[in-house]
Amino acid sequence: MAKENQIPALNFFGGEPLLNPRVFSMLQTALENDFGLILATNCRPLDNETIFEKFLEVTRKHKERMFIATARDKFH
Repeated sequence: MAKENQIPALNFFGGEPLLNPRVFSMLQTALENDFGLILATNCRPLDNETIFEKFLEVTRKHKERMFIATARDKFH
């Protein structure tokens, strides 16, 4: 639907997207379909080596189309 409506980028946010069990398949699908990607995360899940490796596996080839927004306050 996003592709049909020529939406250039998808935003993953709300709670912590990296904790969603389907996030990597959603990221992969978005990136393989040439969408830009905005990921709002506190990055804490990336402390887990398995999650970090999976994140790199899915996103490594597409980093020029990704923007990662992180919080810098004491609550995140």
